[in-house]
Amino acid sequence: MDSMARKGIPKTGTQLGLAAVSVAVKLLQNDAVREQLRKAPDAVTSWAAERRAKGERSVQKALAAANPAEYVGQRKLTKRLDNLERGTALAFGPRADAQHDEVYAAIDDLRRALAVAAGLPTTKRTRLHLRIGSQVDTLERGLIDAVLPRL
Repeated sequence: MDSMARKGIPKTGTQLGLAAVSVAVKLLQNDAVREQLRKAPDAVTSWAAERRAKGERSVQKALAAANPAEYVGQRKLTKRLDNLERGTALAFGPRADAQHDEVYAAIDDLRRALAVAAGLPTTKRTRLHLRIGSQVDTLERGLIDAVLPRL
């Protein structure tokens, strides 16, 4: 780049911040933008009313789903076991079908180990979670191999 093209590019964070504020002020002085901002609360209210009428997720449900605790540790493994059991039922039939008892028995054993892990101190629980996760990985791979044809 030559020096003429570089003159308009901010060189520091302060210059960049000032340039951003300048652009924002120019936008806020635009009549069309001001009109959109005046209408925004009504638009949001009507959108929320439509979602509630359709029975879509509430804020509380959305926040619960976004809880990071759902994706680590005890809860994560519980969800993985629930999903594995659902997948096993889809692949091999319901639990009452005695043909694949060993798969369901393995899932039950992992659930018991997970219940034991819940009462252990953090360091021991973490080690047990890793072992349980490894076993769940093995069962998931086995389920995938059983369901998908060899390619």
